[in-house]
Amino acid sequence: MMLDMPQIDDIRRLWSEGLNVSEIARRTGHDRKTVRKFLGEVDLSPTPPVDKAPGPSKLDPYKPEIDRILEEDRHVWRKQRHTARRILDEIREMGYDGGYTLVQQYVAVRKAQARDGAGAEFLELEWSPGAA
Repeated sequence: MMLDMPQIDDIRRLWSEGLNVSEIARRTGHDRKTVRKFLGEVDLSPTPPVDKAPGPSKLDPYKPEIDRILEEDRHVWRKQRHTARRILDEIREMGYDGGYTLVQQYVAVRKAQARDGAGAEFLELEWSPGAA
């Protein structure tokens, strides 16, 4: 059970007034262990989750092959390009035993990067001030 700040402040106020843990527990209606826990806490802010560094992927050995396929697809008519499912079938023949989602996510990222890099340049329109 998590106490809210006014309850914790009451516990600490009663402790500063000189009451012992058992008397504080009786007055607040909380267990003695709970009272002792919140008297011992210095920082009550929640700890942020720790980001784990991603480990090696099953897809790592096959990424150069996927990149090669996608690069070749840039010169092919749009309807003839490889889908993530077709790429999965090709790398499964090479020995890949992972799942479809991993391939699908990687292909989507690489296609988005190719789209962003192949875009046209834009010029900023600047209008010089004129007389009305």
